[in-house]
This record gives sequence, structure tokens and C-alpha cells, in this order.
Amino acid sequence: MALLEKALAAEQDSEIRTAMQRSLSASHLFAGSKGERLAAIRALAGATDPQVKNLLDEFRYSANIDPELYKAAGEALASIDSRLRWTAIAANLFQGISLGSVLLLAAIGLAITFGVMGVINMAHGEMIMLGAYVAFVVQQLFHVLLPVGLLDVYLVVAIPVAFLFAGFLGVMLERCLIRFLYGRPLETLLATWGVSLILQQAVLRSPGVGCTSSFSALSYWEYWR
Repeated sequence: MALLEKALAAEQDSEIRTAMQRSLSASHLFAGSKGERLAAIRALAGATDPQVKNLLDEFRYSANIDPELYKAAGEALASIDSRLRWTAIAANLFQGISLGSVLLLAAIGLAITFGVMGVINMAHGEMIMLGAYVAFVVQQLFHVLLPVGLLDVYLVVAIPVAFLFAGFLGVMLERCLIRFLYGRPLETLLATWGVSLILQQAVLRSPGVGCTSSFSALSYWEYWR
């Protein structure tokens, strides 16, 4: 605890100070006086880390605990449980909206393609996958060629580049294949399904794509199919 207090007094980074204060509170919780333990419980009650919850839970059911400390630990645990519950609800809502927006965009793309052109594009999922890989490549280029401080800006460049690449691929697909199959939905379905297989294998066998990326490509392909 003495070493933590000394380091805390000299630390300037706010995140590291928060971690140090939490470690110091955890030390006071098990090795401090009653007043220090109560102060530690109040300090840890504002956390949203499940590990802090487990720590308080362990302290609450330790042997020969003071009733006042037991009550304070119970109130802190209730506060943390409530905060974790609302955090989980917010995270699930955000995840649902994010996934729903992706599915909505994919469905709109398929509906527009079929409604305007009468084409069932079975390679639609592969085009989305290629857009994601283009964004990944842009991120890697930023990582290799630019300073570390500019890495977070890659998304501003990656999104339009992915759109342009997917649009170019769609134009080439229409000019080279689909334009000869208008009015024949079954043939366009089979042809674009063949294109989807070609794109899938091209990604799987591209240089630098390891097992993880190959598995991701297969997963995305099956998901969109």
C-alpha cells in the first residue's frame, strides 16, 4: 500500500491513476482499518468492472466481518449490479441496432437490384465481404505508412474507398456478365452464384490471408448466403 500511495502521488496519467486508486482501495479492503475499509467500499461502489464485484462479494462473505462493513458491501454490490445491468442493456441495444443496420442495408441492396434490374444477385454477400476487406487493407496501410497518431483516422478513408471498390466491382459484374442475362432470373441467379464462389476462393487463396481470415471469409459467406 505504501508503494501504491507513493506511485499514485507521482502519476499524471488519469487512466493509470484510476487503476492505482482501485488497487489501493482493494488493498485497504482486506488489510486496512475499519474506516479505511468503509472508504474503500464506497470508492469501489462506483466501478462497473465485474472483477470489482467479485472482490466485494469475496470480502462480504469473508469470516468474522463487521455487520456495518457487511451492510456497506451489500449496498455497493447492489449498486454495481444495477450499473452492470443497465450497461448490458445499452450494449445489447447498440449491438442490435448495429447488426440490424447492416442487415437493412444488405436487404435494401438486394431489393433494389431485383426490383430495378430483375436480377437476383447471389454475390451480394461477397461484395459486402470485399468491402470489409478493403477497409481492413486501408487500416493496415495506415498502420505501416503513417504515424501512430493518425491510425484512428483510417475509417474516414476506408469507408469511401470500400464503397468505390464495391461499386466498381458491381459495374464490372454488370458489364461483363449480367447485361447478357436480363430477363432470365434463373440464369442470373446461377451466374452470380458462380461469381460468389470465384470471389470466395479468390479471397481464401489471396497472399497474406491466414487461417483466421479464411475462416472469417467462409463465415461471412455462409452468413450472407
